[in-house]
Amino acid sequence: MPELPEVETICRDLLRLVRGLVFEDVRIIDRRVIRGGSGAFFHRSLVGRKIVDVRRRGKAVVLDLGGLCLVVQPMMTGQLVARSGPAEDVLLKETKIVFLLSKRRQLLYNDQRLFGRLQIVAREEDLDYIRQLGPDPLDKNFTVEVLAERLRQRRPAIKTVLMDGRCIAGIGNIYASEILFRCGIDPCQSAMRLSMPQMMRLHKAVLEVLCEAVAMGGTTVRNYRSGDGQSGQFQNVVRVYGRDGQPCQVCGREIVRIVQSQRSTFYCSHCQK
Repeated sequence: MPELPEVETICRDLLRLVRGLVFEDVRIIDRRVIRGGSGAFFHRSLVGRKIVDVRRRGKAVVLDLGGLCLVVQPMMTGQLVARSGPAEDVLLKETKIVFLLSKRRQLLYNDQRLFGRLQIVAREEDLDYIRQLGPDPLDKNFTVEVLAERLRQRRPAIKTVLMDGRCIAGIGNIYASEILFRCGIDPCQSAMRLSMPQMMRLHKAVLEVLCEAVAMGGTTVRNYRSGDGQSGQFQNVVRVYGRDGQPCQVCGREIVRIVQSQRSTFYCSHCQK
């Protein structure tokens, strides 16, 4: 958390709220979230720069500053929230950095557990995380053939493979479970053993689930907030995630929870064979 839909929502909000604004000051409250340089370097690199574009790469937010990029990986509890008014009026206990922008707007980086990472780079591809990303499922070039090619040589369980950003960028635990339920595939089945009809159903489910989640502003389980501070709504329509012990909405059988690669998987053993 946040996963692809949450980060996509943040980027779309920030594109609307802060694109074209200039960094006037940076107040570093806790520099432990900064990577790749000192607080002084971070401050010096940003002040006076204009936000030219905001885009997503996997689960990272990229603020394009024209010849420089600020890359934010929210990880578990990171938030990027744009606010207006005096900076002192918007500080929260979990606020770690306050970006003071032109037009009296602030961009807060909040992070309760300090797992997030903010880094200044010349190009986003300079980061190993971004350079190693697989194809983005929201890209127009993400076809069934591309998906099949990525899975064909992957022996591990399909749930585990879907969560590997080097295979497909951005799909995390919540959406992997929901996607596999939607297309009726056993999360324990080896990725390389999926048939072409299963690949086609999987591809369709990936697009449907992710696009629905983006349209609903993502999923808020605990900490996630959009770029304008709102909670997501997809958690209200999940069909298996976090519903172990409850009846399946399709067949009525009990939703099961298992552990795969140290992460919880939720599924219906009857619907997903």
